[in-house]
Amino acid sequence: MFDLTRGEELTALIAVALLGAAASAVCLLRGDKGKAVEIPLNNSREMVVQRKGRNPQGKILVHVSGEVQTKGVFELGAGSRIRDAIELARATENGDLESLNLAATLVDGERIVVPGKGSVSGRKGQPGPAKGAGAINVNTATQEELEFLPGIGPVIAARIVEFRKTRKFEKVDDLLEVKRIGPVTLEKVREYVCVK
Repeated sequence: MFDLTRGEELTALIAVALLGAAASAVCLLRGDKGKAVEIPLNNSREMVVQRKGRNPQGKILVHVSGEVQTKGVFELGAGSRIRDAIELARATENGDLESLNLAATLVDGERIVVPGKGSVSGRKGQPGPAKGAGAINVNTATQEELEFLPGIGPVIAARIVEFRKTRKFEKVDDLLEVKRIGPVTLEKVREYVCVK
């Protein structure tokens, strides 16, 4: 087709390779994160959001809940930050982003709970809420916030929410009236909860 010498072919190949490398560098410097695509999960309000991440070598799944517009599981590039997950989930105006470390690197399978203003943050997979970070009011906390407490999983958190429908907790020790909360669990959560 073209009559090129060996030197001209080599020069053309190098030019194409440099052009491709330059285009890749521009995408990386721009921080091109791709587009979010929402996929409904079995007619529920929660969504799975898939997103092309920064690191094409690996992807992670992170569950975001609490004070966000789109609760659910998000697929992000390995090395993504809490800020990236919350950006996809779109925090509500009541979301307290100041209580989260937005620069922290996410781990596959992690759960992020965006707290409401006045409550404590949640990062599942961590040992529990930081002492002195503010106590969770058991009369107003969401189920997600309650699940963040040590020794409290989805079942017990749901029972606490159900208990509140019939009466308010008047003191922290009233948690003993919730089925499956005993003295050991109460002592685990005592320093993290309050009753208002």
